[in-house]
Amino acid sequence: MNDYFDDVIAVGPEMILCGTILILLMADLWRMGRDRVSVWFIALGVTFFSCLGLVQVGHLYNQSQGSEGGIVLLPEFLGIALAYGAVTLGDLYFRGRDRWVPGVIVLIGTIIAGYRLWQLGDTFFADTGLGGLAPRQDFWGELVHVDGFSILFRALSILCLLICTWFTIFYRPMAKGQPARGVPEYLSCLVCAHIGAMFLVSTTHLLFIFLSLEILSLSSYMQSAMLKGDRRSAEASLKYALYGSMASGFMLFGFSLLFVFSGELTLAGIGNFVSQSGELMEKPEGLLIWLGIVASIGGFAYKISAVPFHFWAPDTYEGSPTPTTAFLSVGSKAASFGILIRFVSSIAGDMVWGPKVLFLLAIMAALTMTYGNLAALRQSNLKRMFAYSSIAHAGYMLVGIVSIFTIARTGDMVTSSSYNIEGSVAIIYYLLAYLIMNLGAFGVVIYMANRTGSEEIDDLRGLGWKTPFIAGSMVVFLLSLTGIPPTAGFIGKWLIFVAAIHADYAWLAAVAIINSVISLFYYFRIVKALFLRPEEDAKCEVPRSTLLALSIVLLALLAIWFGLFPEGGMALAKDAARALR
Repeated sequence: MNDYFDDVIAVGPEMILCGTILILLMADLWRMGRDRVSVWFIALGVTFFSCLGLVQVGHLYNQSQGSEGGIVLLPEFLGIALAYGAVTLGDLYFRGRDRWVPGVIVLIGTIIAGYRLWQLGDTFFADTGLGGLAPRQDFWGELVHVDGFSILFRALSILCLLICTWFTIFYRPMAKGQPARGVPEYLSCLVCAHIGAMFLVSTTHLLFIFLSLEILSLSSYMQSAMLKGDRRSAEASLKYALYGSMASGFMLFGFSLLFVFSGELTLAGIGNFVSQSGELMEKPEGLLIWLGIVASIGGFAYKISAVPFHFWAPDTYEGSPTPTTAFLSVGSKAASFGILIRFVSSIAGDMVWGPKVLFLLAIMAALTMTYGNLAALRQSNLKRMFAYSSIAHAGYMLVGIVSIFTIARTGDMVTSSSYNIEGSVAIIYYLLAYLIMNLGAFGVVIYMANRTGSEEIDDLRGLGWKTPFIAGSMVVFLLSLTGIPPTAGFIGKWLIFVAAIHADYAWLAAVAIINSVISLFYYFRIVKALFLRPEEDAKCEVPRSTLLALSIVLLALLAIWFGLFPEGGMALAKDAARALR
C-alpha cells in the first residue's frame, strides 16, 4: 500500500480539488436542510472524520518514508475549518448573499491546491541561481509525470479556476431565479473540468490522455447548459456535446491505430516507433499510421477549435454562461495545447514523418487564424466575436507548435530535424499572456452585461465615459490581443513570429502578421462603442461592483507588466520547454 503514496502526493492538488467538490455538494445539502438540528450534527461529524482521515494519511505517509516530520497537512485542516465556516456561519447570517458560500468554498480549495502544487514543485525542483530551475529528482510514474512542463500547465489551470470562480460569484444571470439554484452543481462541473485539464497535461499515456480529456469534455458540456430556462444555453450544450462525441471517437480511432502498429501506449514509445518506421511510408501500413496520426491530431484540434473542427465554438461560446465561455477560451484551450505540444514533440522529430506532420499543422494554422479573423469582422455579439477571436488565436499558437522543430533541407530532401526550444518557449509564454488578457476581457463583458442585460457591442456605446477604469482595462486587453506594445500579447506574438522564421516558416509568420492587422479592425469596434460615442448615448448607469472591478484592473496591470518585463514569464516558459527534451 505504501508504494502508492508517492503517486497520491504527485496528484495532491487534484485530490484537494476532488475534496472541494465533495464539500461543495455538502454545502448544497446543508442549504436544503439548514433549519433541522440533525444537519448541524451531520456537518460537525463530517468535519471531524475528515480531519481524522487527514491525520491518518499524514501518519501513514511519514511511516512509509521513515520520517516523523514528513508531510504536513495543516493547510488542509485550515481549509476544512474555513469551508465549514463558509457553509454554516456564512450561510446562516448572510442568506441574502448565500451565492457567495459555494464560491468561497471553491476559492479556498483552489488556493490550497495551488499551495500544494507550489510545494510539489519545490520538492522536485531547485533554483539554480541563474533564473531557472533544475530537476532535484524525477518522478515518472506509469500515468503521471512531474516535470517543469506539467507543473507550469497545472499552475495555469489553477489560476484559471481561481479567476473563473471569482467571475461566477459576480455573474448576475446565476445570482437569482432558476440558475441560482444550480450554482453548486455549476461550480462542481467547473472544478471537475479543471481536474481533467490538470491530469491531461501531466500524462503521456494514451488511455489516461483519453480519460482526462473526457473528464474535461463531459464537465464542460454540463457547464454550458447551466443557464436553466435559457434555450441558447441548452442549444450550446447540445451542439458542444454532439461535436465533442464525434471528435472523441475520431481521436480514439487514431490512438487505436497507433497502438496496433507500435504496441505502445506512451507517447515516447510511439515516437520511437514512428522514428524507426520511415521505410513503411510508401507501404499500405504507412497509410494507416498516417491516418492514426491525423485522426489523433484531429481530436486535439477540436478541443482548441482549429479549422476545420471549429464549428461548435461560436454557438457554444454565445449560449454558455460567460464564466464557462472564459474557461473554454482559456483553461480548456491551454490544457489541450499542452497535450498537443507533448504529442507533436514526441512524434515529429524524425526526418520522414516529422516534416509532413508539421506541414499539416502549418496549413491548419494559416486557415485557422485567417478564418477566425475574417469571420469576427461581421459579428455584433461580444461573446460570439470573442469565439472567432479564440479560433484565430488558436491559429497563432499553432504557428508556435509548427516551430517546435527546425527542418533542414537540401533541395527537396530533408537532411536533419532538430528540436527548437524557441517554438516551445513562444507558445508557452503566449498561453500565459492569453490567459491574462482573455480572462480580463471576459471579466469586462460580465461587468458590463450585469447592468445592460446585453452582450451586444452596440449596447456598450458611451459606457467608457461612465466607467473609465473598466473601459481603459478593456482597451489594454484588446491591445494585447491584437499584439500591440507594451503588452504581454505583443511579446507573445513577437516570440512566435521569430520562432517561425528561425524554423524556416517565414511565410507562416507573414500570414500571422497580416491576420494581426485584420484583428485590429474588429477589436477596436469595441473601443469605438465605448469612447467614440457621447456619454449621453449610454443606455444605462453601470453598477459599481468594486471587487470585480479591482480584479479586472489587476489583470490589465499584469498584461502591461508582462509586456514591459517579460523576463519572469520567459524564464518559466524555458523551464517548461526544457522538460520536453
